Amino acid sequence: RPPLTEASDYEHEIHSIQVGRLMDVFSSVRDLPTERRGFVADWDAIVGPLFHKLFVLGADIDRFTLAEAWRPILLADGLTDGYLRATAAVASSLRNFYHHEEALEVCQEGREVARNSPSAALANLINMEGIVLSGLGQFDLSESCFAEAMHMAEGLRDEGFVLWTRVKRKDFLNRLSLNVLDSYLKRGFRSAGKERA
Repeated sequence: RPPLTEASDYEHEIHSIQVGRLMDVFSSVRDLPTERRGFVADWDAIVGPLFHKLFVLGADIDRFTLAEAWRPILLADGLTDGYLRATAAVASSLRNFYHHEEALEVCQEGREVARNSPSAALANLINMEGIVLSGLGQFDLSESCFAEAMHMAEGLRDEGFVLWTRVKRKDFLNRLSLNVLDSYLKRGFRSAGKERA
């Protein structure tokens, strides 16, 4: 399907129907007893990448709605990395809606669930927290998050990065370096005099 900005009325209608059906399915799954939800991990392998595809389509509100509905299901089933991926999607959407404080709250929720247990999914969430803080102009905290995510990623094996961050570990580290540079540039352009120079 093309991006929603280029989609026909019919494609918009089909998209809305499919998102509505997914919400109905998620509601049904949420209402099931936990012991009857053994399929959730398999479903997350499909649903997790869908959040990024929705963003690319320009359907950020749908990404937010679906990821927010999917998060508690993953949490109840003890699927921490999947929960962190969905949490990063929610935080990213909130940032795109300029709800920066809410995005930071969501990132904090993810950190509390992860309990500082290093993983690619947690490094990705911390990276998102840094991006949100950079957008708020809190550059010291932002750069601290990028450094924390980088340190965590450097200590992990390559496995899992594509699954939880959509890129290989070396590319994730490069992304973090670019985020640090972006933070430096934003800090510089908001400064004056010698600091700006």
